This record gives sequence, C-alpha cells and structure tokens, in this order.
Amino acid sequence: IQFGSKIIAVTDKDGIHELSNGKLIKPNQSFPRRTYYRLGIFNDSMLVLQSDSTVEIVNSRYELCNKYQEPNKFVECKVFTDTKKRTWIGTENGVRLLAKQQENNQVIQFSELPPVFSLPALKKNYIKDISEDKKGNLWFATTAGLIKVGADQS
Repeated sequence: IQFGSKIIAVTDKDGIHELSNGKLIKPNQSFPRRTYYRLGIFNDSMLVLQSDSTVEIVNSRYELCNKYQEPNKFVECKVFTDTKKRTWIGTENGVRLLAKQQENNQVIQFSELPPVFSLPALKKNYIKDISEDKKGNLWFATTAGLIKVGADQS
C-alpha cells in the first residue's frame, strides 16, 4: 500500500516492511515480530493493521496508538478506506466503521453505521471484500451475496 511517499508491506511473523530501492527494509516498530494480514490507511496519516483477532492503529513511526481485540471477531478481516476517507473493517460478523476521531492509547472506537448500511447482510454476514468503483459506489462481497451501496447512499 502507498503511505505518503512510502510503499508499505506487511508480513507473516516479521512485522511491517518498507520498499526502498527495490528491497524490503524493516523499519523500527512497536511489534517487529507480529504477523499482519491486512493494512489500510486511516485519516491520511496512520495505518490500520489486522493481526490475530486484533485491529491496531499505528502512526507513521509504526508506534501503536490504538488497539481493539476481540477473540474470534477479527480472525480474518478486510480493511478498506473509501474516497470519503471512511475506514471500513469487514469481519466474519459484518462490517464496522472506524470512528474518525481516536484517542491515543485507548481502545479503538467504531461509529454507528449510516442507516443505508443497516442491512442484515452487512451487519451479520462474513464480509469477504470491500471496494469502490469510479462512481463512488461501495461494493461489499458477503457470504449472502454482493451488495452495492450507491454513492448517493441508495
């Protein structure tokens, strides 16, 4: 993922890496041996990382700012930031929306889903993927099928 001027990659059992001159370089970080499965950008200046049953927010120096841990809740999830700068977390138990404001060293806060997203398929099913098309429509691939939420919130 591109994060500012850096290209960032996450690994299994070896933390976060940056691509530099064609090589993966391991920068200093809070958890250098952590296994990360997914990453996304949060508020343009932080990263959202998914690890075993955990979602973490780290700053540009890869220092832990916030964490949310719930066994069996985030075993596999999708992290996606849309063009409106909303960060979505797709889980085995529906979609969650990160609150835009997070207090450092506190548990990650989630926002209530906007009314158009209060569909049972988005609240309770496994969210396999999230994407956005050129028109701003959000697409959620779930175990109940593909769901489109229009850019006009329809």
